[in-house]
Amino acid sequence: MNYSVNRNKLYEKELIDCINENYSLGINGLKEASRGVDGETWIAFSKNKKFFIKISYYRNHKKRFINSINTLNLLNDNGIKNINSIVKNIFNKNYVRFNKGIMAIYTFVAGQVDFKISYKVVIEHLVPIYKINSSLKKLKQEDYNIDNIFSNLDNANRLAKNDENLRKYLSKYKVLISDYCEKLKFYNSKINKQGKKFITHGDACVNIMVHNNKICLIDWDDTLVAPIERDCWFFIDYNSKIDYINKYLVKNGIDYSLSKDMLAYYAYKSALSYANDIIEKYIETKNKELLGEIDDIFNGWVKDKILSINN
Repeated sequence: MNYSVNRNKLYEKELIDCINENYSLGINGLKEASRGVDGETWIAFSKNKKFFIKISYYRNHKKRFINSINTLNLLNDNGIKNINSIVKNIFNKNYVRFNKGIMAIYTFVAGQVDFKISYKVVIEHLVPIYKINSSLKKLKQEDYNIDNIFSNLDNANRLAKNDENLRKYLSKYKVLISDYCEKLKFYNSKINKQGKKFITHGDACVNIMVHNNKICLIDWDDTLVAPIERDCWFFIDYNSKIDYINKYLVKNGIDYSLSKDMLAYYAYKSALSYANDIIEKYIETKNKELLGEIDDIFNGWVKDKILSINN
């Protein structure tokens, strides 16, 4: 989804000027990118190269975006392959401010996102990242605090009293949201909060770019130092996949086994976090089309995953 800025010639000129003032790339053209992201995305052109430009405008996304930039930079420094790289500016910084947003420039990755990529390929490309164990304290950590999820939902319910669009969706899924909140509290009380943590992507299974049989793991906006289950709850409806992942982790020197309780925790937490994220963007922009994505969560693929927990 794109933040609704006016992408006119003046905006493009200001963006090119900002890039050339802060980077020695010689950018002379822009093309609006088609990939769905939080904020703005562009492809920038110099005489001989392309670059991927990402700008975060959403208030609640900016901190996550900065954390994702720092994480990707750490991965680059540790020699992780098959990911894009941060292009540092002339001040040796990973990002700059632009038009009340935060802008980062990445090496360009050609190709298309493969939504049908095998889970085995996903895990294969995540395992080298899980092996990194230095400088993790500099990155955002999982703290298992779920109070903010409930307080955001409470705030949304208050605002819905005077917002017909928001009230419609919250009323539609009132019972289900209440159930998910209770289940999240339950699994939060059961999980081992002292276990090992790793750099997790958070949305890897739908962010694999493929070009000429070459693979690149993109879009690190939701990265967090957390249990591996955060990357693997997407596979919770297949015991065979969980068994395979456990064996693959051990085979590759990672002493870790996925917990069913932790998988369930991240399934419920992710569903409610996704919903909150959509609602927060709607509150900020008043773009009612955003609210339609709530159906994908509570009456789509996320719901299907969660239904498998009790089966």
